[in-house]
Amino acid sequence: GKAKELQKPSLLLEPQSTNLFPKSNDVDPTAATKLDNQITSPEGLQNAALYVENTATASHGAIKSAIFPTAGATTYTLSVFAKAKERHLLRLNLYADGTSNLTDNFDLINGTVSDANSTIEDFGNGWFRCSTTKTVTNSGGYNFAAVYMGKAINNYYYEGDGTSGLYLFGFQLEQQSYPTSYIPTFGSTVTRNVELCDNAGQRGVFNNQEGTMYVEFTELGFANPNQTSIGISQESSSNNRLLLFRGGGSNWSFQVRAASVNAMSNSINLTTTETLNKFAKVAIRYKTGEITAFVNGSQSFTNNSTFTFNGKLDKFGFIPYDGSTGNNFYGRVKDVKVFRRTLTDSEMAELTNNIT
Repeated sequence: GKAKELQKPSLLLEPQSTNLFPKSNDVDPTAATKLDNQITSPEGLQNAALYVENTATASHGAIKSAIFPTAGATTYTLSVFAKAKERHLLRLNLYADGTSNLTDNFDLINGTVSDANSTIEDFGNGWFRCSTTKTVTNSGGYNFAAVYMGKAINNYYYEGDGTSGLYLFGFQLEQQSYPTSYIPTFGSTVTRNVELCDNAGQRGVFNNQEGTMYVEFTELGFANPNQTSIGISQESSSNNRLLLFRGGGSNWSFQVRAASVNAMSNSINLTTTETLNKFAKVAIRYKTGEITAFVNGSQSFTNNSTFTFNGKLDKFGFIPYDGSTGNNFYGRVKDVKVFRRTLTDSEMAELTNNIT
């Protein structure tokens, strides 16, 4: 399943992001009691809190007030790790200027949520990371980010029984259109720097006459999609490269650019939706007179165009295909292989077989 896939070792490349919760594991209870260090969190330490509802008729859970910077309409993503106890339903609320931006019915038993702008990710041992993305307009008035427990579907304002609750850990609010990995904070907001991987390999590794490139990857989200790419190129020139890229739309493509071919792009059967939080296995072989791609065990396209690289291929990276410094690839990468020969159809099918 997806959760097990995401927890396997992988290279994680993410954009710069700030957690706006100053204390990511110490958020005030509301209509509830907070009991610290009750069970082991996804961090592997006994530092997850239990929030127990009181007997008031109210919204029961955790809240952080005055959390949004004064600004206009801004996209935020709120996320938290949660584990069921007596309660197993969750509501996330981003409130500003008199407006609640709600996402209800995160189900901590079945691991489901129906909202298209929200995700629930299984982290094992009963823990789920719940997130929602909303555009919030704030002019400096009263505002908060809150996590509430539910008594039943669509029932998040109720008379508590004084004993029921659930576990919460790792609160995070970001100015992003999707959740990045957990950024712990201990008294102030924390910014994680951008993570890049570029200029791997050397001339002796790559064959500019023929070869096969293999990547197993998943995207993190839709932020800055233009010119997102993975591939092999020449350090000193943008005119020699072979890339798996997404140039701003929802479809990934493969491009060869060489001295005899100015630009050649072939769409492959791989969309953003298929790669968003789902690992895809792609292998592309190249030699003059043939370019063939396999995706998840099956041939996706073949092309018989002729081309010649004008110089050595000497660099592998997760970079924009035009050589610019923005719009880098952000995602998880489990495996990368570059072969100095063209693999056979059976070898490519076996390499990209998506059964794990």
